Amino acid sequence: MTFILKRPHTNDKNQFSRGCIIFKASELTFLTQPHPWCVEATEALAQQYLFGIYWPSYRENIPTYENVAFHVAGPTTIMLADGNHTPWLPFSTRNFLPALFQPDDSIAPYWDIAWVANATYQKHLPDFLKVLKQVYQRRPQTKTLMICPEPVESQMDSAKWYTELPTDFERLFTADERANIDLMRVKRHQSLYPVTPDTIAYFLKASRVFTLFSKREGTSRVISEALMTNTPVVARRELSGGGLDYLNDSNSRLFSTLDEAANSFIELLENPLTIDTTTLADAFSETVNIPKFEAGIKQVYNQLHEPFFGPLATTNLYRNLPGHANLLPREMVDPATMVDDVGTHENYLKLVDYLLGTHFHATYGEHAKRHDARIQRRKQRLHRFDSSWFGKQRWFKKRLRPWFVKQLQRAQ
Repeated sequence: MTFILKRPHTNDKNQFSRGCIIFKASELTFLTQPHPWCVEATEALAQQYLFGIYWPSYRENIPTYENVAFHVAGPTTIMLADGNHTPWLPFSTRNFLPALFQPDDSIAPYWDIAWVANATYQKHLPDFLKVLKQVYQRRPQTKTLMICPEPVESQMDSAKWYTELPTDFERLFTADERANIDLMRVKRHQSLYPVTPDTIAYFLKASRVFTLFSKREGTSRVISEALMTNTPVVARRELSGGGLDYLNDSNSRLFSTLDEAANSFIELLENPLTIDTTTLADAFSETVNIPKFEAGIKQVYNQLHEPFFGPLATTNLYRNLPGHANLLPREMVDPATMVDDVGTHENYLKLVDYLLGTHFHATYGEHAKRHDARIQRRKQRLHRFDSSWFGKQRWFKKRLRPWFVKQLQRAQ
């Protein structure tokens, strides 16, 4: 996903300052692609723009990339390989929360437990339902809010999305229990975020506890949103990626087993915590952190002996930084993602043409299409195995799947 932080700029003294593009880590393939047609486009783009990489999830041993001027990631989200001295700006989306995420004493808590996460297996929603059943057996009056965004039916991939949610919900909970659970299966028709930030902020303020069951995330912005609205968090002790950075006994409970998770909910509902949000504002407030981020970008330019002038697009960084926006023309992004996800090498050439006024797509578009088709075939082959009986076997996951992944990486 692509975010144009700064456009190239020429001042009144005819001095030139390159622009700045932040690509999501998954788009690194465009900058490192060895095919001549892609190299030529990247070299042309690099004459006008510096490249940064945003890392939304945990990654180790990141090597030095020739075209990458800096990385953006939370302080525990990535680990650079030995010898990699590329500048690293320790920011993520959680550092730029708008002012609407703050306590509001005028909103009385209505729900006891709030769950806000996509209905994917990565979020471990089936585990949460098992724990919630334990909670209702011990505390039947509990009120639960579950906001589970999911794509329209035609895009529901059963290998990724928890398609059994409706049937499991009916099977696990009695009619009386279901009456106390507000399950919102929100369809993502035209937006990655079908629920507005204002609405999410309200739901968090109206809840006593927020929970996330993932084992691996990025810096988990929603955890920061919950903390800033004075909503304690229940999360896995082994959560990697940075979600645990600001959690402690004064604002959360961590669990390793499902029984421990149920106990944590009961404890926090019977003995509520009050979070000192003023101590977290320096970490999460956009008012505090945008100037720091701007200073970090200017320092990168200085280290590269690059002139720096021209405005930075720092509005709505908490969504724009990872490319979770609709700022690029729709013909050059993957329509299935509903955000600024370039997605394919063909679209990358379109992006370069859009930014530079060049004609790489007209010249090399067919090369890019064939390359993308080869990648897609290997992705489909891997998906067929993941969705089949083989994909559920431990020996396949440990032995054969890594080989398929390596073949896909080579194709990219």
